[in-house]
Amino acid sequence: MRVYLDEKGFETALSPANTVWELLEEVRGSLCGTNRLVMEIHADGRDITASDYTQVLEKAVDSFERYDFTTGEPRQVVCDALTDCMSLLDASDAKRSETIDLFTKGEGDKGAEMLGECCRAWQKVHEGIRDAMGLLKLGPADITIEGEAFAETLNNVRDQFGQIREALQARDFVLISDVLQYEFDPIIDNWRTTIEMLIEHARA
Repeated sequence: MRVYLDEKGFETALSPANTVWELLEEVRGSLCGTNRLVMEIHADGRDITASDYTQVLEKAVDSFERYDFTTGEPRQVVCDALTDCMSLLDASDAKRSETIDLFTKGEGDKGAEMLGECCRAWQKVHEGIRDAMGLLKLGPADITIEGEAFAETLNNVRDQFGQIREALQARDFVLISDVLQYEFDPIIDNWRTTIEMLIEHARA
């Protein structure tokens, strides 16, 4: 078994009986005091930080012949991830308009399908913001948008998603269109503002 950290050989003290998770922890431990984090893990050329990440970590470490760990500086990682979040937010906002149009035309099934795509994108944006705040050691109370704590913004998002879920169950497409059209603008704006603030904080 060969292990590389940023393309340099890494000596591991683990035995074949250990798990991939234990190898990851060993690599992370070697980074203490370096201000770097493990950002990517490839096993035999395959990116294992995908959907089956948890299952792979439970495997025996000798399940793969070669591991490549790539690290990054947290603040740069935050900036890159949040830039991707902003692009995803812009793309999903365009889909939001298409979704409203489909529901308005009475094409409920197509609208619901596109709404699902929007919701998955918004979930990723939300997770990206949350992870960035964690890396920057910021809590919800540390971010204020027009005098409102970010925690309150998160509550508002949950309320709107709750409305949409109930309207979908009732197939009330008129209500969904209204929520998307009139109540999501401030939420999208707040996400954009938060992303911009976090990027500025990371670069400071």
